Parts: sequence; C-alpha cells; structure tokens
Amino acid sequence: MKSFRQIIFTLLILVGLFSCNKHSPRDYFSYTTLNSNKVLRFGSPYFKDLKMHKLKDLPIVENGQMKMGASSYTEYVEKMTIYEVEMDINNIRKLKSTSETEKMINASLDLFSFIEEKYKTDYVRIAKMMDENSSSEKIDSAIIDLEKRAMPTINTKYQTLMDIALPYAKEHDIEVHQVNF
Repeated sequence: MKSFRQIIFTLLILVGLFSCNKHSPRDYFSYTTLNSNKVLRFGSPYFKDLKMHKLKDLPIVENGQMKMGASSYTEYVEKMTIYEVEMDINNIRKLKSTSETEKMINASLDLFSFIEEKYKTDYVRIAKMMDENSSSEKIDSAIIDLEKRAMPTINTKYQTLMDIALPYAKEHDIEVHQVNF
C-alpha cells in the first residue's frame, strides 16, 4: 500500500512538472523574438510618427484600461510606450526557461531591458521637450544623439538575439521573414 501511494505521488509530481510549461516553441519565439521587431521603430521613426498625431488620438493605459487621449507626449511615452515594453518583458519572464530556450530568453530580456531604460530616460526627456514646444532643431538633435548612443548597442543585442532565435525557429519549423535594419 505504501509503495502504491509513492507511485501515485511520484506520477502526480511528474505530471505537474511536465504540464507546467504550457508554452509552445512558437510562443517562445513570438514573445522573445517577434516582439523585438518594435526595435525597427526606435528613435527617429518613433518620434516622426508621434509628431504626426494629435494628443487626443494617442492611447494610454491607466489602471490596466486603455483610453484615448493623452494629456501630453510625456504621458503617452510613460503610459503607453513604457507600458508596452514592460508587458513584453513580463511576458518573456513568464516563459519557463529550459536548456533549449534559456539563451534566447536571456538575449531577449537583455535587448528589451536596454530599450526600456532608453524609453524611461531618453524618450521621456525628448517627449518633455516636445511638450515644452522646444525648437525642432533641439528635439531633432536630441533624437540624433539618442540614436548615435543607443543604436550600436541595440544592433548588437538584436543580432545576438537573432543568432540564437533563427536556428531555434528553423529547428521548430517556425516560418520567419527576417527584417534587417
């Protein structure tokens, strides 16, 4: 009787261990790699797009709810752009790390964490300049400076992720259309 209980207990533990990872290889690739395509809009493309929108047309997230109409560009950066990258990071952290996925998860977190830091510092600073109606030359200069300082690091971190993720995708028959920037 005791050995039967031990067998059942062992089976329950094994079932629990194997059922804990509910993410498919496609999920791993999507959360860690596909979301990194947001990097393509880093810097000038982001701010060019932002300048074309009226504040009332910019969505923000407050208390987990999306609403339209930011009160400032700074609010949009803080309550939408940063929110989105934080959600990406949280989703990546929720993935169960395995020997096969650990490097991909770590490379993705490295990239997204770097971008998050730039959003919280440089993007907020530039958005404040926009809110204060600083000259276009001053804003453009700040964006160019951001790109000069950040893009080499982003390119390196992005390439590191791709070097890990693309073979993973190929191994798991995940179709990929690679975008270079």
